[in-house]
Amino acid sequence: LPNRLMVGKETVVKIVEDTFRKMREPANAVSASGNQNELGYSVMPMKNPDDSAQLDIKVRCPCGNSMATGSMIQCDHPRCSVWQHIDCVIIPEKTADTAPQELPSSFYCEMCRVSRADPFWVTINHPLLPVSVAPSNIMADGSYTVQYIEKTFPLSRANREMLQKAEYDIQVWCILLDDKVPFRMHWPLHSDMQING
Repeated sequence: LPNRLMVGKETVVKIVEDTFRKMREPANAVSASGNQNELGYSVMPMKNPDDSAQLDIKVRCPCGNSMATGSMIQCDHPRCSVWQHIDCVIIPEKTADTAPQELPSSFYCEMCRVSRADPFWVTINHPLLPVSVAPSNIMADGSYTVQYIEKTFPLSRANREMLQKAEYDIQVWCILLDDKVPFRMHWPLHSDMQING
C-alpha cells in the first residue's frame, strides 16, 4: 500500500472518538462540510438499528429463507456477494461435534461454483433456485431411502425462444455443498431424474 494510505493506530482512535463525540452532540447533526472531520476523513453518522434500510444485503440460501438470521457467510465472488446461513452451507465433519464450525478461507455460493465448474458452458440464467437435499442413509444391505423433489418453474417467452437455438440448453447440476474442491460437479451415488414426466 502507498504510504499516504497508511494510518497510525492513534489516528484511527482519534477519528473514532471524534466521530462518536460528534454523534452524541445534538448541535452537530449533519454539517454542510460533507461530514468531514478535522483530519479530512469522511464520516457518516451511524444509522438507527430500527431503520429499515439498515442492512442492504442480499440473502439467498438453499434453505429458502431470505432473512438474515443467525450466523451468515458471504460469497467471495465480487459480482455476487450473497449471504447464506452458515448452518445451511457449511456442514460439520461430525454431527455430534460441539466445537465451533471451521469456516473456509474462501467461500463461493452454489451458483458461483456451478458457473465456474464447467468452463465450456456459460450460465445465462437460473430459472430455478437451488434446492438442498439431505443425504439419504444407505443401509447395510445396500438399500437406501428414496427422496423425491418436485419443482416447477416458468420459462419466459424470451427463454423459450433462446432454447430453440442449438447453442443453448437447460442443464441440471448437482454439487456437494461443503466440497473441499469447490468448482466441480458432485452427483450422488444413486440418482434418478425425470423431466416432464
